Amino acid sequence: MELTRRNFLRFGAAGATVAGLSALAGCSPSSDAPAEDAAATTVADDGSDWLGEAPALTVDDCAQTIETEVLVVGSALAGSMAAYGALKNGAKVTVIERNASPHIGGMTISVFNSKMQEDAGLPMYDEVEIANKMYKNCQYRGDMTLYSAWINRSGEIFDQMKEDFIDPYEQYCVPASLEGIFPDPSQEVSEYISTGIAFDKTDILTEFTHKFHQFLEDEGVETHYDTCAEVLVKDESGRVTGVIATNKDGEKVYYAASKGVVMCTGSFGSNEKMMKHFYPSHYAKWALENNSYWAYMGDDDPVSVMECDDGLGHRMLCWAGAEMEEICGWASWQSTGWRSFPYLMVNTKGKRFMNECTSLLTSSHIIADQPGHGNYIWQIIPTNDFEMPSSFGYTKEAAEEMFKMSEAEHYEADTLEELAEMIGVPAENL
Repeated sequence: MELTRRNFLRFGAAGATVAGLSALAGCSPSSDAPAEDAAATTVADDGSDWLGEAPALTVDDCAQTIETEVLVVGSALAGSMAAYGALKNGAKVTVIERNASPHIGGMTISVFNSKMQEDAGLPMYDEVEIANKMYKNCQYRGDMTLYSAWINRSGEIFDQMKEDFIDPYEQYCVPASLEGIFPDPSQEVSEYISTGIAFDKTDILTEFTHKFHQFLEDEGVETHYDTCAEVLVKDESGRVTGVIATNKDGEKVYYAASKGVVMCTGSFGSNEKMMKHFYPSHYAKWALENNSYWAYMGDDDPVSVMECDDGLGHRMLCWAGAEMEEICGWASWQSTGWRSFPYLMVNTKGKRFMNECTSLLTSSHIIADQPGHGNYIWQIIPTNDFEMPSSFGYTKEAAEEMFKMSEAEHYEADTLEELAEMIGVPAENL
């Protein structure tokens, strides 16, 4: 049988993922304290009430309404780039920032295979190789679609930013080379690649951030400082239509965003309840005591006296219906209908979400993090694989018997559209 698109789609197998990640080894208490006392201590100190209640605010409570197309909440690097992207796509853009000025805690900015780096004689890297290494370094927990976006777009965007901003505004900008840091590769634990761009001789990005926002404002972006977002507003369909914020005069303002809201509000590193809820207790304690959020901010950065990395943006999103990604340090055995064979796997939205050659143990995390936290994914197998025993090793009948496929939900289809309808996913995604 010829391997064609039609034949490839002739067999769809449902793969059941691990159920009950809470039943993993390593969850039993290690102390000699009574179980009920240990449980009581955990409940009292686990940050389970981290979310709190959304402010009871409505548009009617607002003193004014400001209309825009794209609203960016937060003015640091993510917010700056979001505003730049929306601006380049022709949108009317408004940025709100709860501090008195834009600021960022960070060092170099990394871009991939830009022309500036190439002109400086730095290596141009293989896209797939680097994506796979990033994926591995993140313990197979990363999102390959994000890696792909950075690898395929960041160099292009940086080259455009150089033309629009860096050269006209005489911004300091030097590609950073990490070549030869470890002459002996055997001594290298993490592999370094030369993707960093230094925008200051001291690695403090205050000047860059201020200059970049001046550029954005010169191009028509409106920035409202001392304005703290409090709650997202949704219409009857559930679509987010804007944000209610408090300005420096204490007034409630409704920012109506006709094309969308982009949340760029930073971390939750100083939020004790969130740290205790989402991280192991020993790490949460250490991180809270050693929070270095301010380490890479300039001394002249007029920021607010409040803790900025308090997770307010995360909570706003969750109040609006989003879900926090769970963080788990343990691996569990997961198995699809055809076990570890690396066939195409898609989630309940019909989208491929991982490199199927990933370890069974680590892929359990990836599957558990899929939208909706459903207990299944779909594994799609071409029937003509069974005609190539050198690659598969089983007949279809032997494989069905070995893997108990008669006991699993599975479907066969002749076309992509038929298969999508059978398994209940959008055909355009599949």
